[in-house]
Amino acid sequence: MVDFLSNLHFFNGILILIAGTITGVWGLILFFMKKQTIIRPWRIALIFTGVVAFLQAIFGIILVAEGQHPGTGTRYGRHHRHINHRSHHDHGGQ
Repeated sequence: MVDFLSNLHFFNGILILIAGTITGVWGLILFFMKKQTIIRPWRIALIFTGVVAFLQAIFGIILVAEGQHPGTGTRYGRHHRHINHRSHHDHGGQ
């Protein structure tokens, strides 16, 4: 369960970055086009980004409740430690 949530938390973070970038750039374009009203598709994109961010917080809280520590247990962190561990053994432990 913790591994599943950790992976979900990781990929959801990437989704937030993508959605936030898209809605941010889109918002800047609308701003410089002097749009006075918020168009429906952009509003939906903003709501989606907010919901995904809220889910990210919920996943993080659940992971902490399960005994994980913030900033640990990410896919990159596990991969990085594995590479360092292998590299350490490949070079005779030096």
